[in-house]
Amino acid sequence: MADFESLEKKIDTLTQATKEGFVGVGARFTDLEKQITDLTQATAEGFVKVESRLENLEKHAGMVDQKLERIERNIDGQMQNHMALETRVTKLEQPVV
Repeated sequence: MADFESLEKKIDTLTQATKEGFVGVGARFTDLEKQITDLTQATAEGFVKVESRLENLEKHAGMVDQKLERIERNIDGQMQNHMALETRVTKLEQPVV
């Protein structure tokens, strides 16, 4: 009987150690799940910030495009005025017959 009691004691010790091991593993999984959740949240926040920044850059790029178009129109207008004046000067420089 002593052998059975010794065997039962070993089995109880092994069972207890296994339970404690699973509790430790469960705690590690809980920590890992929290880290994954934190990483997921930080990544989502990062994407929101990047998206907001890109939207602002697109707005600024649109404003720059508008200004460049306005400058181009002004240059075209100045070139037309210059060509008109040049035509007038050429006509004035022709000898009167």
